[in-house]
Amino acid sequence: MSHMMLRVIVFLNLILFLNPVFSKEIPVIVISPGKTIQSKSIVGSDITVVNDQQINEANDFFIGDIIENTVPGMSMFQSGGYGTVTGIQMRGLPGRYSTVFIDGVKMSDPSTPDNRYYGVNQIPADSIERVEVLKGTHSSLYGGSAISGAINIYTKKAEEEGIKQSISLTGGFDNWYTISQERNLNYNLLGKKNAHDFALNLNGFFTEGQSAMTDNTERDSYRSDGIVAKYGYQINNSLRIENNLSYNDTLLEYDEPTHYTGNFGQDTSSPAKADGNSTDDYEAAYNFKLIQDNGKFKNQLIFNKFKTVREVISFDGSNGGNFTGNRDTVNYLGEYNFNLDTKIIYGLDNELERANYKTFSIKEKRENDEYILSQYADIQFRPLDKLYGTFGLRRDEHTIAGEYFTGRGTFAYKKDSNTKYRTSFGNGIRFAALGDYFYGTNVTNIGEITPEKSVGIDFGVDKYIEELGLDLSLTAFLVQYDDHIAGWASNVNEKGSTFAVKNSAGEIKNKGIEVATGKLLPGGYNLSLNYAYTDSLDGEDCDNPARTVKSPIDCQGVLVPKHQISSSLKKTIDNFEGLGDLNLTLNTNYVGERRDYGNVNTSTYHAGYSGTFHDVILGDYITFDILSNIKINDKVYFMNLKNALTAEYETGYMYRGQERRLNFGIKTDF
Repeated sequence: MSHMMLRVIVFLNLILFLNPVFSKEIPVIVISPGKTIQSKSIVGSDITVVNDQQINEANDFFIGDIIENTVPGMSMFQSGGYGTVTGIQMRGLPGRYSTVFIDGVKMSDPSTPDNRYYGVNQIPADSIERVEVLKGTHSSLYGGSAISGAINIYTKKAEEEGIKQSISLTGGFDNWYTISQERNLNYNLLGKKNAHDFALNLNGFFTEGQSAMTDNTERDSYRSDGIVAKYGYQINNSLRIENNLSYNDTLLEYDEPTHYTGNFGQDTSSPAKADGNSTDDYEAAYNFKLIQDNGKFKNQLIFNKFKTVREVISFDGSNGGNFTGNRDTVNYLGEYNFNLDTKIIYGLDNELERANYKTFSIKEKRENDEYILSQYADIQFRPLDKLYGTFGLRRDEHTIAGEYFTGRGTFAYKKDSNTKYRTSFGNGIRFAALGDYFYGTNVTNIGEITPEKSVGIDFGVDKYIEELGLDLSLTAFLVQYDDHIAGWASNVNEKGSTFAVKNSAGEIKNKGIEVATGKLLPGGYNLSLNYAYTDSLDGEDCDNPARTVKSPIDCQGVLVPKHQISSSLKKTIDNFEGLGDLNLTLNTNYVGERRDYGNVNTSTYHAGYSGTFHDVILGDYITFDILSNIKINDKVYFMNLKNALTAEYETGYMYRGQERRLNFGIKTDF
């Protein structure tokens, strides 16, 4: 596989520097770097935008697949097929160190052990207008957990007068031999009349699925039904209200780990578990904004509510647990423009999180909560003609952990219209999750658990090289954190229980390089190529006093590839056979070797060590996707062949990746 990858890289680099024919991009407007409208060309942060054209051309069911194939350094993994748990990794850090927002609503689940968001690859792509992926340590702007970055997802809204409707219908085959394995229906309604505007998305997805595990061939089905609704009203020239509502109901069948003795140890002699597990979940989010925009001042009063409920059925038909998470926020966001080059963003965040469930150590359902009151300010300025800067400061007061401050700075030097140098730096925190405080083997004085503390810095250059007709973006980064919150065996609480959750000695330190290029080749071929190198030191595992010679054998972050490459080669054939414009795309994705550790299946890897997790090194792999669409009159017909060469790979030890799939469908506007 390594030799194949080398040949692919050489080939791509050869064609990359052939005769150029390229035109510069239209200026891109972004919001995420400063919570206000800015030109991407003057932003010092590392940000990638996935626009509506990229989303439409991908013809993917869910937005997570598009983000992974588009954003350099974005690594995702799923524990099986569609609907299974999705892990987001930015700059090599686990998903709990990045924050996902949909229309401004924070989407992490307080009832999960680490308060992360697992459902990014369950969001229907047809409902999304654009995505902004902000990388780097930005806790001072987005609060705790934005240590590796923040992902802002914006759903569609009406921009023009009148009514617009669209519908898409998709079906598919799995491995060529079973018809109608997947079906997907999406309906969008956008409307605007005078002061009123509204948007509605209805979506339904079903697949008979594939087996999540490699030890069987039974299918794990997945169903997802959802609605996204928006309504805005322009009261007068300076006052507006917005309402956003989303609801998603899912049912997933999944596989438990293969061998499990009933305690913490696993061995190959114990029987494999049945494959009849399922989880019936729903999540709902509501967002209200009152926006006042009058000259130099802009003020927003924002109310968000998020709720998720998970009902788990075990393989033997028994109730595996009911988990409820809630988050209510009342926020204020203000902006004052001193002049065209200087403005200040300031705000108040008030966040209440609640969770209600029971665990192995808590036999009765218990509701617990935590409250965070925050104030922040971010000033944007232009000290020199070509230099743009940002400084920010935030104060968080946590009901359990106490008071903490974070800050950040960014600079962008715009040498000319083709070249920008940038840097961002800051410190961050991540407060313990409710599970750490209340639901595990915890310490009596929970206030002793302090937040994990991080520092991060990156340097980058964005350049358009006219002689080569090449767009190039290069970023080098370093991020690390300590005061790691973990349940090591050596951690003992006041009752003498081991595996107590508390601050531990493990230090996590990641550094790397991310490269993104784009070029128009002769013959109308458009090539984009992303490469990420991540060198990770995972002190969570490697600094554990209980580690053995077999656990871990590598200190790279769990499921973090050192090398990852994705490329997209596109070609448009005008008026193909007199029918319409035909668009063809070849997507290639290479993922290098990864270390898996902590996955229960890894306990079977080394005979004679059944009571302990162990490292397993997963091999590298490469996948090819072929996408096509043609527009005939007002309809777009599309066909996608995913994993065309049927690469067999694991996303985690004994969890298989997506099989080969052929999907086809139609989209129409009316």
